[in-house]
Amino acid sequence: MVHVSAPYKKTEKTRDSTGFFFVLMALLLSFQIFRRRIIDTFPISILRFISSLEPPELDSGMGILWFITSLVLPPMFVVQPLHRLQSVYEWRSLDFNFPSRSFEESVINSGRYIPGNSVPLDVDSADDGRVWITIPRLLRGVPATLATLNGHPGDASPVLEPYPSWGWHHEGDCNGMTSVFRVQVDRCGRLWVPDTGKVDVLGKRTQICPPTLLIFDTVLDQLSVRYTIPPSQRSSNTLIVNIAVDITATCHDAVAYMADVTGFRLIAYSLRDHTSWRIESNYFYPYPRWGYFRIAGSEFDLMDGVIGLALSPTYHDGDKILYFHSLASDSESWVRASVLRDNSNFFNGTNRRPRSFRLFPGTRQGQVAAQAMDDEGILFFSLLSTNSLVCWNSRLPYSQSRFVELERDNEALQFASGVKIVHRNGYQELWVLTSRLQKVITGTLNRADINFRILRAPVSFLVQGTPCDVQFDDDDESLLDSQSFVDWDA
Repeated sequence: MVHVSAPYKKTEKTRDSTGFFFVLMALLLSFQIFRRRIIDTFPISILRFISSLEPPELDSGMGILWFITSLVLPPMFVVQPLHRLQSVYEWRSLDFNFPSRSFEESVINSGRYIPGNSVPLDVDSADDGRVWITIPRLLRGVPATLATLNGHPGDASPVLEPYPSWGWHHEGDCNGMTSVFRVQVDRCGRLWVPDTGKVDVLGKRTQICPPTLLIFDTVLDQLSVRYTIPPSQRSSNTLIVNIAVDITATCHDAVAYMADVTGFRLIAYSLRDHTSWRIESNYFYPYPRWGYFRIAGSEFDLMDGVIGLALSPTYHDGDKILYFHSLASDSESWVRASVLRDNSNFFNGTNRRPRSFRLFPGTRQGQVAAQAMDDEGILFFSLLSTNSLVCWNSRLPYSQSRFVELERDNEALQFASGVKIVHRNGYQELWVLTSRLQKVITGTLNRADINFRILRAPVSFLVQGTPCDVQFDDDDESLLDSQSFVDWDA
């Protein structure tokens, strides 16, 4: 793997003083008594500013202040900062914009809202600058499952505004929303929202509404389409956790591919025909060897299947490639989108083109959750075991020697559960939401820490000077030859 980092600036060693050391230790003990209160009351923006300061000479007044601050503040504020990604939002725990104090008290008293139990999982943004995040009902007491950020410019920890309104988020009302894992804003200004219909996903995993696909017009903030997944295409284990929208000729010619992570299938939905079909493949299952996870000190077992979805740009023949992988795996697979769009290939759930689903011979260093591909055919993903952001140029063989590590941060990049390419003013940005989901699963989340972050960077800046710094050419034969895209007919 190729590693890319910014230059590291060494600081000059300072003098040691025994007396000064004991004074500082006494101050440290005093400050530790009030440490938790300082952490909880300091604005994040001030803490980030302090952490960004270059350490001054220790024998100066500012040097003493900096040293004491570094001892008092939590460790995340004194580690090396991200080099290429910028942290734009971060939270210790999520809070919501309740319409009134009495409403907030009522949802707390009823158990509909348990502060600290809401965990963000995915992020996306529209041309108008609005940002959506998903808050699936992993635990009890999550008052809303989809929200926009409600804050003034520069607010690092904005409160959440349920989308499109509070009325959509009454648990048990199947005319609203129940539990949303990931969403996608498409180039036609629509927000695609697959709703699992399940609550308490990390507990009893109760199905209270059928899995449903919702499509919103983001200009009018109105529902355009509601489609319930037919019983024949789902099982009692079905949990739809991701979506990739494939638009071809016009905005109406769209097919959504939805990942059923525990039913081990894709469900495809055609907007034009308002119908869906089930897609089966051996490559949608978990790999038993990779069902054990160790992330930032947390260990757990999870046999989740297909989760990561990423569509390629359109090639000269008008087709695309869907890249996909299971969470419990170290492998990546692919299939032509034209195979998936043809529902006759999957009549009654039988896969008539099983050999069209391919597995790359190369593997990753470990498990990956979300991924996204940009307009140049560059795949971005985060290795969960190393807290690193990686890119891969799809013109090259899929192997660890061809991966480029763009970032590694043991605080900010813990469990990247949301990865998106956002188009803004003619440019591409990579957005990453990190959720520390491993700590949620193991019950070790510390609310005093910064737990949730939204990071972003211009794609051109991220990949500059790396093998991922290329421009897409739909006639580039290496995009096909390097992956051995041959023998399409099964």
